[in-house]
Amino acid sequence: MKPYYEDDHATIYHGDARELLLQLAFDVVVTDPPYGINWAQEMDRGSEKHAGIIGDNDTTLRDSVLSLIDKDIQKLVFGSPMQTPPKDTKQVLVWKKPADSGFFGCLNGYRRDFELIYMLGKFRKIPACRSGVIVTKKSHVNYSNRNTHPHAKPIGLLISLINNLDQGVIIDPFMGSGSTLRAAKDLNRRSIGIEIDEKYCEIAARRLAQEVLAL
Repeated sequence: MKPYYEDDHATIYHGDARELLLQLAFDVVVTDPPYGINWAQEMDRGSEKHAGIIGDNDTTLRDSVLSLIDKDIQKLVFGSPMQTPPKDTKQVLVWKKPADSGFFGCLNGYRRDFELIYMLGKFRKIPACRSGVIVTKKSHVNYSNRNTHPHAKPIGLLISLINNLDQGVIIDPFMGSGSTLRAAKDLNRRSIGIEIDEKYCEIAARRLAQEVLAL
């Protein structure tokens, strides 16, 4: 199994996570899978319509990949509040997006400005010391348009999440443009990414080749 890209911190594989996961060793999961919402829309600038995300018709792809991973491994899985949570979800965090996001598809003036982060696996039981609502204040253009993936997540958000996980190798079986791997590299942690769409493998490889990336 030949990597698409590899350096001292990160390894990228181009392919289907359902075929590759069982061949890889890892310790924690941080991933942003297809939400199952059949998403498609015009990009922020220009009239070109995005064709959508592979496997986004329903949650079958998300759930089939998660079923291949040991149930005790810590997993953080982004998702839509309009879909059923993954099986065995232990707790749900809320990512509150910046004030300039969430305008597409909103009703009655309410912005669609938050997403969920499902916690699965075995986590430590410690006294509550932080909010389950994680707020991003910088403009969404700081992390979405620049990476040319419509659902990219802020590096700072991912760093804060990874900092509270167990040590070891991080895997993202739905890597997209590589934000999870980039955050792991900035934290001097090893990571693995799998992505079925080769154009995003190329973008992720370029991002990982940079020594420093702004949050």
